[in-house]
Amino acid sequence: LYFGLNIGYSPTRRSAIVAPGAGFGLCVGNNCLVLEAQLSLLADHAESNDGTLSYRFVNIGLRGQFRPYVNGRVSLGPTIGLLVRNGQVGLEGTDVRDIATSLAFRGTVEFAYRIGGAFEWVVEAGVDLSVSRATWLRARETVFLEDRWTPFMVTAIRLRPDLS
Repeated sequence: LYFGLNIGYSPTRRSAIVAPGAGFGLCVGNNCLVLEAQLSLLADHAESNDGTLSYRFVNIGLRGQFRPYVNGRVSLGPTIGLLVRNGQVGLEGTDVRDIATSLAFRGTVEFAYRIGGAFEWVVEAGVDLSVSRATWLRARETVFLEDRWTPFMVTAIRLRPDLS
């Protein structure tokens, strides 16, 4: 079980990432299968013919976390899994709203340092590859609310019990 606050940056979106998150994992040794969710506190923006679109979403993912390197307080390893992004998109300055959903693969490399007790400082760099991108559909246009590839880097303080 872990809780964290992801703080980072996506260079393709040119925007900050601020998202509290939680996860529940089933672990065998140093490797875990984790069901997790993050709530984006900052909206992404896109331009349409009618004005600026604002998109806030929740990420729900299922990932394998592998830690082939563990040395004392330090661990390093890849993660891979599926991600569903579901959120609300709206035309700013109006009451026009819609729901947008996407499916993606997420892969990362994670570095964790156990600060003490059950707390870890985590730095994670990765990429989301969208299989079906969230869109804003209108008669005159289709606006993609996310890129096909979204690289990112986040850091978090994570509560992860040391079961070793």
